[in-house]
Amino acid sequence: MKSRRSHGSLTYLIKTIHQAMRARLDDGLRAAGLTLPQVATLVTLKRAGAASSAQLARAAFVTPQAMGELLAGLEASGLIKRTPDARNGRVQRATLTRAGLRRLDRAGLAMARIEARSFSVLRPDERGVLRKLLARCAAALAARGGRSGLGVVATALVAAIPVQLGAQAVGVTLADAVRRALEVQPAVVQARGTVTNAEWQKRAADGAFLPSLTLTSSAFRQNTPSFVNGLQYTNPGSYQYSTGLTASLDLFTGFRRVAQYRNANATEDAADAGLVNQRYQVTLATQQLFFTALANEELVRVAQAQVQRTKEELQISVNKFLAGAATRSDTLTSTVDLGNAQLGLLQAQANLATAQASLARQIGMDGLVRAVPDSQLPALPDTAGLRPAGRGAGAGCVGRGVAVPRAVLADPERLL
Repeated sequence: MKSRRSHGSLTYLIKTIHQAMRARLDDGLRAAGLTLPQVATLVTLKRAGAASSAQLARAAFVTPQAMGELLAGLEASGLIKRTPDARNGRVQRATLTRAGLRRLDRAGLAMARIEARSFSVLRPDERGVLRKLLARCAAALAARGGRSGLGVVATALVAAIPVQLGAQAVGVTLADAVRRALEVQPAVVQARGTVTNAEWQKRAADGAFLPSLTLTSSAFRQNTPSFVNGLQYTNPGSYQYSTGLTASLDLFTGFRRVAQYRNANATEDAADAGLVNQRYQVTLATQQLFFTALANEELVRVAQAQVQRTKEELQISVNKFLAGAATRSDTLTSTVDLGNAQLGLLQAQANLATAQASLARQIGMDGLVRAVPDSQLPALPDTAGLRPAGRGAGAGCVGRGVAVPRAVLADPERLL
């Protein structure tokens, strides 16, 4: 019974979540080349613009000595720069560089993915409630002067993690997407390598028609006298040199060189054709993924409009029911239609995220990528003024604007 009570205490649960989240954050941030205290420091600089080492140490909950070493590492990596303070030259104020801002964005996206996976067991409304409750507890502890290592996690999570992953989507046009895909796709890179090998193979075939030249050279030093027929031939310490140059040319090889030359030409043509084929295939695949992402984004808007329309139809059904011109089955049908529309919206949003991730993988970018159309279509005309006025009891009920409580719209089954 004692073990069960300890497992159910808030302190134990928060400590367990903290340890698990800290391990996952460390692993995820390692890929971005940062640590959690570094992220907290960069977040503070992003908010404040410039800060001293003492201010950053208090924000990251570390000692000034540790912050000095941390800032030195960030400065060596080019993520921050330090300049003397205008009022006090002995104080160094750190500012965030563009490279640091980009690294912080990458870290924020990685932390967002970790948060989404870690709390996937909770519904969106439950996550919102949990966030509000934890924020209240953190504010109360901060007001009482409580400080701990958990502040690093809180600072980084609150400031670096985006609320929605869709906010981190990078917009690319079709031309940019095709250009990036042609640069990073393995099939195109391999085809370029094949073309390069074929070009050098052709050069080797060309060189087979040239004569072969061989240059030889040798030198040695005679340290002892040489005698020939009893007479001294060379004196000790003399040097002897010899050089030679030979040239050879195959006059007839049975047309082997000609065949190799033609084979090299055919190989080069095949490599060029393969590169063109891969470029067209990658371009086509990229265009398909681009337009798929673009179409899914439009489908999300259609699904949102569908949800709005079903909400209006539900309100009309409720108005009719309150006026006695409809039955409960009508409100139930409208409720089912609204639920189906909401499911359709969720499916459209999931399809959009999948399409954006597929496009990002195709062009070699991290995170989600939003397809940006090169041209904008004209806006649809407003036909609200062309619609005829409603007739009948139901239309009159809506026209009078019967107020429907939000609780009824949120849970129409209360009318049943």
